[in-house]
Amino acid sequence: MKKVKSIVVAIVVILILILTGIVLYNKMQPENMKVKLKAVVVKVNENSMLVTTDTKNTNGLMNIGFADDGNIGYKQGQEILIYYNGMIDSMFPGHIGNPGKIKIKNEKSNVEISESILRYAYSSINNVHVEITKLTNAGIALQITDTNELKYVFSNSYKIEKEVKNPNYTGASGYKIGEDTANSTAAYVRTRTRIYI
Repeated sequence: MKKVKSIVVAIVVILILILTGIVLYNKMQPENMKVKLKAVVVKVNENSMLVTTDTKNTNGLMNIGFADDGNIGYKQGQEILIYYNGMIDSMFPGHIGNPGKIKIKNEKSNVEISESILRYAYSSINNVHVEITKLTNAGIALQITDTNELKYVFSNSYKIEKEVKNPNYTGASGYKIGEDTANSTAAYVRTRTRIYI
């Protein structure tokens, strides 16, 4: 009986020591090391990287600043573990600016990054050039050149509008009579073509 009591007391003491150690460890942890987040690297930039926690769509995209040790060889497809303070800036994509540490867990994640995420990361409207090759009263002809590796997604419906002068405009600077309409503003005197892409 004494032996059983001694074993129970020893187990209780060990559990108390373990719990005390965990509490002390958490209190001693820097603020930016308290939360862990597993992610997959999508794109590495100069001072940060785009990662995803949801490899199916762009909902899980986040921009992560490098920890103090900088870029330790991050590349697309790696599975990483990010230690941070739990705060994510509420913008799109979400942003963790000052992680405590980033560990590479696996050189190659077993999860495939979707094309929509890769398109978001690597395609830009700046690589799409639109040129009007023909414009008549009956229609318009466009030449669209997209030099993105993954083609930029844009709408294929276009609209031509003609803006005309509001007849109630008095000509006085900053002063008008009447309201702007869907196809006119108070002082607009020339026509213009708008292309929506």
